[in-house]
Amino acid sequence: MNFNSIFSPEDSDGLNACVGGDNIHDFYSYAEGYFNAANYLCDKVISERLTGDLDIVIFPILYSVRHGIELALKSHLSNLRDCGINITDGDIHGHDIDTLWSCLKEKTPRAPIFIEIISSIDHLITEIAQLDPTAQEFRYPVRKDNNQIIPDRKVINYLALQSSITELTSQLKCFLNASECYVEEHKTETRTKELSREQLSELSDLLPNRDTWGNDDSDFLIKKSEFIDKYDLSNKAFERAIKLIEGHREFAGKIGIESDISILNDKIITLIINNHSSRKFKVANKSEGGIVKISDIMISNEFPEHDFFETIKDSITIDDIIKMETICYMALKGEYSELFDEKLQTNLERVNGIDNEEKERIKHDKFIHLFSKTTFLSNFKTGLRLIGRPGLAAMID
Repeated sequence: MNFNSIFSPEDSDGLNACVGGDNIHDFYSYAEGYFNAANYLCDKVISERLTGDLDIVIFPILYSVRHGIELALKSHLSNLRDCGINITDGDIHGHDIDTLWSCLKEKTPRAPIFIEIISSIDHLITEIAQLDPTAQEFRYPVRKDNNQIIPDRKVINYLALQSSITELTSQLKCFLNASECYVEEHKTETRTKELSREQLSELSDLLPNRDTWGNDDSDFLIKKSEFIDKYDLSNKAFERAIKLIEGHREFAGKIGIESDISILNDKIITLIINNHSSRKFKVANKSEGGIVKISDIMISNEFPEHDFFETIKDSITIDDIIKMETICYMALKGEYSELFDEKLQTNLERVNGIDNEEKERIKHDKFIHLFSKTTFLSNFKTGLRLIGRPGLAAMID
């Protein structure tokens, strides 16, 4: 079938939507689309006082809200299934919001953020489920059994509706973000039954150095008691958290346990730190005033990075540079430290099989690219902490 009348032209002032093909969408993005559509339409009715349309556009608005809810619930249930929780296709299929909502409340782990959001939106989900239990009420004037859709007259205020849509979409977005995080934590094994990755990170920040825990003057027991009280944990739950922290590079580094990841050697790192730190940052001449652009800020060429590279190139390998690059970019992007091994392996594989001359060229280019950045040392320092090398990170002022 030819869809040219719908899908052309392509040069309409950037107002082109992408559908089909390699679909990048999922339950979450579809849900967001329906919620946004409902909110935009509701806002237009209110802002333009479309009183003549009040009784007819209410149905597509309510249906969009209802369908957005259905998709959001299915998105979370699908995430839980990815984490090994017993959820069948039958649990996710169907249009009955009440059934989906009941399943979600039963199957969702009792994490504080899930408990809080479920409690806050339960009344809204329940109301929508009662108004339209089978996804027919807002789409058709009669049901399949020919009975009237909403037998008793109802009055819906647009301002109140918009407020509810805003609250619901905000809470569900937080809920689905937490759901996505739960999946990642499950995959990377960075959560316990009781605590999320964020809470484990909080605990690792709170605790003193591991070597001091048995000392008489250590505040370990005080910190332990505070954390247990804050999250209502048992001693066993706390012990599980400690065990995970001690085996996690980033978290262990925070309590003084260095990982075994090798990064160059202290002499080379010291040379790199000292050379980069000695460089002056200058701004292109702006004697006439005006706005200074980021592109005008650069490292001074008093100590060209090319000359410095020549002095250390025989002491470092292309693998060293790629490892340093991986560390810096993970820090820059704020990525989870658990992804380091996978990302490093991927980056190393890109230079496998090439000849030595090409490797030397890549080594040079990558080093110059990293070293010429004004943020190089700050990213390197953050990255070293991510991979559990706080001792090396401490060498950077």
